[in-house]
Amino acid sequence: MRWLLWIALAATAAWTGYWWVGATTIETSVSAWIKAQPEDQISAASVEVQGIPNRFDLTITDLALRSPDLPLRWQTPFAQVFAMTWKPWHLIAALPTGQKITYQDQTLTLNSSQMMGDVMVHPDSDLTLREVVTQSRDLQLISNAGWQISAASLLASLREDPTAAHRYRLGLRLADLLTDASLTPKLAAAGLPAKIDEGYLDAHVSLTAALDRSAAQRQPRPSEIDLDALRLIWGDLRLNATGRITADAMGYAAGDIQIDLQGWQMLPPLLVSLGLVQPQMQQTMTTILQNLASQNGAPEDLTLTLVARNGRMQLGPLPLGPAPLLSWP
Repeated sequence: MRWLLWIALAATAAWTGYWWVGATTIETSVSAWIKAQPEDQISAASVEVQGIPNRFDLTITDLALRSPDLPLRWQTPFAQVFAMTWKPWHLIAALPTGQKITYQDQTLTLNSSQMMGDVMVHPDSDLTLREVVTQSRDLQLISNAGWQISAASLLASLREDPTAAHRYRLGLRLADLLTDASLTPKLAAAGLPAKIDEGYLDAHVSLTAALDRSAAQRQPRPSEIDLDALRLIWGDLRLNATGRITADAMGYAAGDIQIDLQGWQMLPPLLVSLGLVQPQMQQTMTTILQNLASQNGAPEDLTLTLVARNGRMQLGPLPLGPAPLLSWP
C-alpha cells in the first residue's frame, strides 16, 4: 500500500504547485496591470492571492478608479474576486460597505449588508463574457449634500444572447426604494408615498463589439436597445413601457417607446411639488393629459409615445429637448 501513499503525496505536490503557479501568475498580472495604468486613473494599496489549495482568492485593498473624461471617482476599502481552481472562468466578486463615489463636489457613500456578483466567461483565449449577475441587499446611498435614499434589494444581470453576435440580455429589479425624507411632504401633496415599490427592466442590448478581454481597447457601445419591459410601481402610479431604440448615423438615440400610465392624474401635482412645473401650468397640463387619455377610450389610463428623431426627443405632444448620445461613429 506504500505506492498509494506515494501517489497521494505526488498528487498533493502537483496540485500545490499548480495552485502556487496560478496564484503567482494572477497576483503578478493584476499588479502589473494596475502599475501600467495612469496613476490618476487607478491605484491600489496591495494585491494578494490566497485560498490554497482549492480557490484563488484575490483581494485588492484601497482600490480607487478615476474617469479620464469625467470628474468621477470611485473608491472602496477592498475588492475581492474568488475562483475555484478547477474552473477559473467562473468568478465570484464581493464588495464591502462604505464605498465612495465622487462626482465634482458631491461625494456619495454606498452602504450595504451584501453586495455580491457572479461572473462567467467562456474558457477560451478571448474570455468572452457569458453572464454576470449581481445581488445587493439593504442598500443605502448617502450624499454629503444632505440627502439619502435606500432600497431593500437590487438584482441586476447581463447575459449573452446566443441568437446574435455582441447581443446581451439586461435585467434589473429594484425593490422598496425609499426616497429622501425631504421629498415626503412634496410626494404626499401629489398623493404618492415615499416608497417606490418596484422598478423592473428587461431589455436586449446590441453592442458594437463583444465584452471580452479586449473590451477596454475596443470600447463596445450600444447600437440597439430592445426594451421588452420597463415597469414602475409607485403607490397608485403604474408605468409600463416597451419599444426599440437604435443609434442613428450621428450616434443619437432614435426610435419609439410606448409608455402606458395608470394614475397619470398624479403627474401634474407631482411636477409642481418638485418645482419642475410652474403652479399656474398645472391645470393646463392636466387638461392636455386628460384629452390624450380620453382619446384612448379609457380616461383612467394614458398612453404616450416617446419619440426620438434627428437628435431630438418628444413625449406625446411635449418636446423634451436633445436626444441622448447612444453611441458615436
